[in-house]
Amino acid sequence: PSDDQVDQLARARSADPFGPVNGGDLDWFGSDGRNPLGMIVPQSLVAACFELGKPGLVPYPVPSRGGYHLLYVIAVHEGQDEGFEAAKPRLRRLLRRRLLREAQVRWRGETEIVYAQDAPRLRQR
Repeated sequence: PSDDQVDQLARARSADPFGPVNGGDLDWFGSDGRNPLGMIVPQSLVAACFELGKPGLVPYPVPSRGGYHLLYVIAVHEGQDEGFEAAKPRLRRLLRRRLLREAQVRWRGETEIVYAQDAPRLRQR
């Protein structure tokens, strides 16, 4: 089917409340299920699309909490492996953040915090 046919079918037949608005389009999403708008695609749909691994119709209805879905993959973008050397700066930043967060949690657990009587107080949420 053409993109227009898929779009029209989704708009006319989808039980998804957003179906008439977006034609059932999930937009691009990665293996984590996040699309560019930050919305999360159900993992069962992500797994089915990545399992297919190429443009075309997923050959079975895919269940999710919202019901069953007929999925048509429009395109597949395969990322390039950046290699360890290229990833090193990013991995160092992630590790540094993680270690600092762990040290902060450990310090808070081991340290008694006493406020001066005239110290400003943060509002409790």
